[in-house]
Amino acid sequence: MIIRMPMRNLAMLVVMGGLLFAACSKEKKAAEEPLEPFVAPVGNVYGQQTAATIGVQGGTLATPDGQLQLTIPAGALTANTAISIQPVENTTPGGFGLNYRLLPHGIKFAKPVTVKFSYAQYLDSIPSPDALAIAFQDNDRIWKIPKGYSVDKGNKTVSVQTTHFSDWAVMKFLDLEPAYWVLFTGEQLTLKVVSHVRLDDDLGIAYVEEDLIPVTRIANPIPLRESLIKEWKLVGGGELNPSGNTAVYTAPGELPARNPVAVSVQLKNAATLLLISNIWVLPKKGVWIKIDQEAGLNYSECRLTGSNGVFELEWRADRLGAWQGVAATEGFTGAGTYSWGDRTSFYYEEPLRINDHTLLAHHGETQPVFSTGSLRITRWAAVGEMVSGDFTISNAGRYDANSGGGEFIRTHAVKGYFNVRREE
Repeated sequence: MIIRMPMRNLAMLVVMGGLLFAACSKEKKAAEEPLEPFVAPVGNVYGQQTAATIGVQGGTLATPDGQLQLTIPAGALTANTAISIQPVENTTPGGFGLNYRLLPHGIKFAKPVTVKFSYAQYLDSIPSPDALAIAFQDNDRIWKIPKGYSVDKGNKTVSVQTTHFSDWAVMKFLDLEPAYWVLFTGEQLTLKVVSHVRLDDDLGIAYVEEDLIPVTRIANPIPLRESLIKEWKLVGGGELNPSGNTAVYTAPGELPARNPVAVSVQLKNAATLLLISNIWVLPKKGVWIKIDQEAGLNYSECRLTGSNGVFELEWRADRLGAWQGVAATEGFTGAGTYSWGDRTSFYYEEPLRINDHTLLAHHGETQPVFSTGSLRITRWAAVGEMVSGDFTISNAGRYDANSGGGEFIRTHAVKGYFNVRREE
């Protein structure tokens, strides 16, 4: 477990704004002039609230998917209190996944409560657990990182103690952008090392007093000083051309033997911090799907339509076979992210190698629960042009249709990418 211990008196660093680091020597960034804080939007409500009544004896409350857990110790409350967790849209610079609104706002606990995030479902979105932090959005709508948070790599969690409620998030204070990506054969990608908070020369967060808060805008993080870059490396096919805090990766003309390829950058600090980006190289046309840790499967026989508010992507092994998979959504409006639910579905049978076993975007038997993940359309185009995107399901349900009503067997992790010509 990595513990980020206090470096000065209790102070906070906000998630910071659109100024670039000038290359400089070893002076601490905390000594720079005050910067105007970035006032972030407040996230809109997203999904169902989780609630419970907790009293003086204390208790725990967690989201159904295990992404966030609250632990309230005995004596933190003086009376029975309605405690709730409301998922909201992510507005945090360097954030990933959802933010969570802890209610009631304004409550003050007599003893610190523990806020614990799981990052297990987002391993593809982070360059290193050492680059994670927890932040909260204060009443001034500025995101701030409190001191004393901890990262537990074994359990893949980040936690902090607090005596107040607000909107909370797990974020990357240091990042190799993008942490993961998809390229088609022969394409190029520029990677860059950036920070979402001001750092000192040891790559630690440069905590400052409240009146010296540095900020960075979500769309314009701070490039890391080139003097802190030690070495870039490529593991897998293709070519990497580094230059300071950026590097250009060129995918090979054919699918590499190792997929994804890994680009890493080693940074100069006491812990020899290593940031990693995983890049999948795919054929220029078709659907690619990976189940759990198995090798991915490519499907070149595909069809994609999107009209009258309905998107549908289908694939099969060959032109004579039945369509074996589909990802579809109603209420479709073009490029965007669509969570699995009543209006967005997934069906896939071929990779299980078992008759009448299928994967669906829900799991469970008596009361199926919609799976975590989404269908994301990153490039929408006119009829006759290529449409691309991806889909992820962290807990797709495997069902046996031979059992009558469809017996639930277990869950699988599904990841897929597509680049298919739109037919209508």
